[in-house]
Order: sequence, then C-alpha cells, then structure tokens
Amino acid sequence: MIEKLRRKFILVTMAIVFLVMLVVLVALNATNYFHTAERADEILSVLAGNGGKFPDEEFSGKAFESGSIPPNQAVSIETPFETRYFTAITNSNRQIIQIDTTKIRSVDSEAGQIYAEDVLASNKTKGYLDDFRYKVVEKEDGTFLLLFVDSQRELQTMRAFLQNSLSIGLISLVFIFLLVFYFSKKIIKPVQESIDRQKQFITDMGHEIKTPLAIISANNDVQQMLNGDTEWTKSTGKQIHRLNGLMESMLQLTQMEEETYQPKIEPINFSQVLREACEPYILIGEKKMLLFL
Repeated sequence: MIEKLRRKFILVTMAIVFLVMLVVLVALNATNYFHTAERADEILSVLAGNGGKFPDEEFSGKAFESGSIPPNQAVSIETPFETRYFTAITNSNRQIIQIDTTKIRSVDSEAGQIYAEDVLASNKTKGYLDDFRYKVVEKEDGTFLLLFVDSQRELQTMRAFLQNSLSIGLISLVFIFLLVFYFSKKIIKPVQESIDRQKQFITDMGHEIKTPLAIISANNDVQQMLNGDTEWTKSTGKQIHRLNGLMESMLQLTQMEEETYQPKIEPINFSQVLREACEPYILIGEKKMLLFL
C-alpha cells in the first residue's frame, strides 16, 4: 500500500509539473510567434502605405520625424536596408501584370509569380507562405498589390527558440522526476514507520492476548470435566472461540498492506450472526426475568 501511495504521489506531482511547464512553453512560444508576425505586418503596412516600397533614403528620416511612419511600429530608419521583399500587381480581374523582385535575390520573377498565384488562389489577405509574410491590398482603382516580406531569419530564430525551449523543458522534466523520485522516499518514510509500528503493535498484542485466552480455555475445559457441560461453560467456550476469531481477523489486518494479499469474500448467514451476537445475553436476561423473542 505504501508503494502505491508513493507512486500516486510521484504521478500527481509530475502531472502538475508537466501541465505548468506546458502552459509556460506554449505561452512563451505563442508570444514569440505573435511578435514575429506583428513586426512583419508592421513592415507590410509601411510598404502598403507607400505603394509597395519604403520611403526614399534621402527623406526616410523625415518620414519618421514627421510621423507618417508611427514610431511605435517595429520599423526604423535602417529597416529599408535590412528588409528583403518583393511585390506583385494584378489588374481588377486578379491577373498578375507586374512582378518586382529587385529588393530580393533569392526570388526571381518566375518564383515571384508562383508565390503570387498561390496567394491569389487561397483568397487570403494575410498570412505566411513558406518563409514569406504576405499581405494583399486592394487599391482604389480595383487593382491589387501583393506584398511579400522575407521573414526567414525571424522564423529561424523562432524555430530555434521552440526547439531549445522544448529541449530545456524535457531535461527539466527528467531532472524534476529524479528529484521527486528521490525525495518521495524521505516523504513516505515517516508514514512507513508509523504503519510498521502499528503492525508490530497489533502482532504483539495478538500474541499477548492469545496467552490468557488459552488459560481461560483450559480452565473452562477443567470445569467441563469436573462439573459436566453446562450452559455457562458452553457460553464461555463460544466467547473464547469468538475472541480467537477476532484476534485472527485483527492479525490479518497487518497483511492487508501487502500487494499480494487477496481478501476472502464468502456469503454469511445473517440470522446466525445475529443469534450468536444475542446469545451471551440470553442467560443474563432469563436470570433477570426478561423476555427474549
């Protein structure tokens, strides 16, 4: 039983730790993904507000100073020089009429057209396609501007953070399990000692009580031999037998803690049990002129 209690303690503790770590890891990685997508969307918003390009270098500083590019966005004066992107323009019938890949070297016009066609086919206005964050903007003349920002570096950083967090979480979980497994022995030890003392007390008490019961049984046998079998000796004999049964049952309690113990279940005669429980008082009742049904 004590080992079952220990296993349950370890299982519950590890389940709680796992759930807490899972919530923390999910929250951290979800936040990281949100900020990565948010930064790419802010860059796309700047491009969309300037016709698919950043403000010219000679007045880009004025754009930030004048407030045309909000300062709270994740865009700085250096952003145009470190951002790789390409654009596509369609007519009102959503047919691609222009591809501009001059701001990126990893994508040519043919690949850019394939990306644009895939976005148009999905009917989505914002999302990820491979390592590109895209946005579809409908112009006033009914044409569409498709913007693609290369987010490979940010996504690689996010994936590396995910892998590292999972690895650290797994190692931490194993380390915590070893600690819980080790200290669970110390936590359960006082309980085990208390149970052992109780079992020893029951065993000792059983043996101590058996000695006077044996003497009483012997005296009762002597009375039967000297005076014959009377209702009093019969009653005493039944009570001795009953006490012996109770002692055996009490000693069996010490075996219930063992995993191999199998309780014996069998039907009983309740009327007989009730009769045996009342029988010791019948003689006393008759002496006091009481009526027993």
